[in-house]
Formats: sequence, structure tokens, C-alpha cells
Amino acid sequence: MQRLLGGLPCRSIKLLPRDAGVPSILEALLPGKALLSQRLWLRNLLLLPPPPTIATAIHSACQLLTGLAVPLPYYPVMTTHTIAMKLLYKEASDAFFRDLRTVLAATDSTVRDPALTLFAEAVMVPTNLNTASQRTLERLIEDCRWLSTQTSVSHRARLPRT
Repeated sequence: MQRLLGGLPCRSIKLLPRDAGVPSILEALLPGKALLSQRLWLRNLLLLPPPPTIATAIHSACQLLTGLAVPLPYYPVMTTHTIAMKLLYKEASDAFFRDLRTVLAATDSTVRDPALTLFAEAVMVPTNLNTASQRTLERLIEDCRWLSTQTSVSHRARLPRT
């Protein structure tokens, strides 16, 4: 069972914005150009540490990133909540679908690249937890390809309605 980090330790490492003059651990760990969604993800990991299997998978993915000899594809930052809400309320623009196709193509190329397979496997563990699913890499490839065809601008009207 996960346990939330208490208030005093959170304030002492500046996870909770309360004490002036205390340096933020997030600013020490992340580059200045880190996006808000990345900062929130790391903050949530520190406030509510994941189970050991998830933490080990995240650690493995980070270690694999440091030793990569090939570049990672560009991933536009899109939260699952944003994707779901834009599709559910039919507020998705052409730019949204272009970004979504870019994410799908980047995910597909990452999973298919032999140099990135171990990284993709390590990332699947926390991804499955965050999305409450149990996808395999093979299923992820199938889903990315299917969604990529469904999200093209000319096919947008055929997206399943919920």
C-alpha cells in the first residue's frame, strides 16, 4: 500500500510551497526548462512514492536513458486527462490531432527500435499503472497503429463516440 509523505518532510525539501528561503528539490533535480507536467509528475512521485516494482522500473528506465547511443523521438507532452477530455467533449482541434499522431508515431518508433526495447519495457510498468491498463509492447504497437489511422484529419469524424 502506498503511503503519502508527511507534511513536515515535504516542507523541508520544498515539495509544498510554504517556507520561503528553502531551496526546492524539484528545481535541483529538473532542468529549468522542464514543463509543468514533468514537474508535477516528479512532485507526485516524491509525495506518494510508488511501490518498489514501479520505482525499480522507473530507475531502470532512467539508467537506460543515460547510456543511450541513439536519440529518442520527439514526444509532445499530452496528459491522458487532456486527451480524454478533448475527445469526450469533442473539443479536439486539427493541431491536437497532429500532436496526438506525433505522440503515437514516436511511441511506435520507440517500441520498434531494438536499441530502445529495454527502455520501452521499463517505461511500460509505470505507464500501465498510470493508465490502469495491462498493455504489452505488442499490444501497444497495434493500438498506436490503429489510433494513428483513426486520428488522421480526414478520419476524425469516424472516431468512436462514447
